[in-house]
Formats: sequence, C-alpha cells, structure tokens
Amino acid sequence: MRLNPINIKELYNSDGGITMPLDSNDKERLIRLEERVAALQDDIRGINDTLNEIKRNIHNNELLVSNNTLTIGKGERMFWIFMSGVVGLVIWALKQGV
Repeated sequence: MRLNPINIKELYNSDGGITMPLDSNDKERLIRLEERVAALQDDIRGINDTLNEIKRNIHNNELLVSNNTLTIGKGERMFWIFMSGVVGLVIWALKQGV
C-alpha cells in the first residue's frame, strides 16, 4: 500500500484551523506519526536518565580519586619518613661500631 505524501501547509490556514478534511489513510498516517513521536520522546527521556546517572558516577569517581590521591600522598610521606629513620639508624649504628 503506497501512501501519498501530505503537504502540511495545505492542511492548515493562517488561523491554525484545518482547511481540508483528512481521509482515513491520512488519519492513520497521522496517528502512526504521533505514536513514533511519543516513542522517540520516551527514548530521549531514557537517554537523559542514563546521562544523568553517568554524570553522577563520574562525580562519585572524581571524589574517590581525590580521596585516594590524598591517602596515597600521606602514605608515601609516612614511608619516606620511616625509611629516613631506618637509614639514619643504620648510619648511627655504623658510627657507634655496633
């Protein structure tokens, strides 16, 4: 079944009223078009929800990375303080002849 294209400009007058009646094929095409638009709007809402969830995950990951960076930095400082103490103790022990 081949459907003839609808010229939207011919359907409405300058006041927004319909100027020509729609036959059953045109009505069916219009209903299908409205259904497709509604389905696309639902898909867009789903995509927006997914994007918002991804944004939240990115934000949470940024906070986690920031906290981990601080923790690693503190741990590294403690390691080098400990190693400096060990090296100092070894040098002291060698000077004492122990």
